[in-house]
This record gives sequence, structure tokens and C-alpha cells, in this order.
Amino acid sequence: MVRVLLFHYFKSQRTFSDSLQPTSFASTKDYLFLGTGEMKVFVYSLEQPNFPLFCEFPIMSKPVKLICNEKAKCVLTIERTSRRKNAGSKVVSVQTHSRAYFNWFKANPDEAVRTYAAGHSHYQRQESEGKCKDFLALEIPTQFDVTAICCCPTSGNVAIASVKKVSLFRWSGNLTSGGTDVTAMYHDMEHFLDIEPSMIVKEVVLSDCYLAVRSNLDVQVLKLVFTADQDSVSSSRSGKSSSPGTTLLNKYSIAKSC
Repeated sequence: MVRVLLFHYFKSQRTFSDSLQPTSFASTKDYLFLGTGEMKVFVYSLEQPNFPLFCEFPIMSKPVKLICNEKAKCVLTIERTSRRKNAGSKVVSVQTHSRAYFNWFKANPDEAVRTYAAGHSHYQRQESEGKCKDFLALEIPTQFDVTAICCCPTSGNVAIASVKKVSLFRWSGNLTSGGTDVTAMYHDMEHFLDIEPSMIVKEVVLSDCYLAVRSNLDVQVLKLVFTADQDSVSSSRSGKSSSPGTTLLNKYSIAKSC
């Protein structure tokens, strides 16, 4: 005997379809983000009838994954670039990297993207406040091919992973007095910690001081405790702080089979 239980209590169900052939997507309560192989992201409004196109913005290369960082008001990406190793060579080199796109709702699809490097946005901060509210891309530097990315919903901090390393970046933006807009003069992400888990990283999740790392068979959860003192790092696993005045005091992990 089969018993059917009613558990769907949403007000309504609506269907969205398009012909863009997206390579990645993300969503918030208000918007749906679709990344395409034409190096564009289309943003649709989910609050309005028939899901109209809200805006679109260009990106630097083909998107593999999109994440909306609602705290920092930006869209994070994993992007893939393919290049031939030599002129006329059939061997193609594929690299993956990460970027953050701020003020995406003000983008002009026909204009070039203004790009800055995370942790080195000195010139950006010297610009006038009017120009700093324009659409811009922030390069997040890593020494490895990016395989996973996530952001903390409360702090806006970002974790970027390769198969053997996880790099943490602190978002250094400021909210305006209204709490809804981000002043672009302070759009930046500062690298402050590298962690090398004893597993091949497939996925990462960051929430406040907790970092979860998943491989094919195991999950590792690390609790990061910070202080203003510059004491030595006490840790059972490798990792170092590169930000003055921030030291990792305790880091422990719980390995658990899936």
C-alpha cells in the first residue's frame, strides 16, 4: 500500500525556459543568473510576472560556476580559458580562475569591463565616488586552477579551492548608511589564509568561522579561531595567516565518512 502525503505549500508554480544554452546558473530570492558560453550573464527577475530580463553583463571568459554573494552585492565566478600552447599547435591549455563582478546591475553590455586585482585596488580607491559605482570586475589571484568556490552568507568572505589547497579571502567592502548598497571605493578582497587539507578537494562551504571541505568519500570540518594578537600559529595542519594583526590560534578538523 502506498500512501501519498501532500507537502507542497507554495503559493504557485511557474516555469521558466530560454534558448540561451547556459553553462552555469545561480539564483537569489529576486533574481536568476544565467551564464553563457558567449561570455555574458543574463539576469532575470523572479518577482515579476513571466520572468522578464532585468539586465545582462559581460564577463571575461566562459563561466563554469556562478555564485551570488548577497552580503558583498557581487557575483562570483569560476571561469575557464582555453589557449593553444604554441602557434599552430593542436595542444590546448585549459585554465580556471575566479573573479568577482560588482555593480552588475549597472553594466553596459557594449562597454569593456574595468578590471582590478584583489588586494591591489589602490587606484580604484583613488577614483571619484561616482566612477567607483560603475560596473567592474575584481580578479581574485590564485596560484592554482580553481575547482570550487563558495562565500559566507553572513560575512561575505570567500573560499576558493584547488584539488589540494583552499585559499580564504576577506571581503573589505563597506555598506552605505541605508545598508542596501555597497560603496565601490572599498570593493576588494584580501587574501589571509591558505589551508592544505589531507584530501582531494571537490567542494567547499564557508560559514562564519567554519570551513567544510569535501572529497569523494570524506568531509572535513575546520573551525577557525582568530585573535588580534600576532602569536604563533597553533595548528595540527598546514596553513598560514598573511594578514597583519590576524593570527590563527586554533584549527581542528573532524574527518567523517560519507
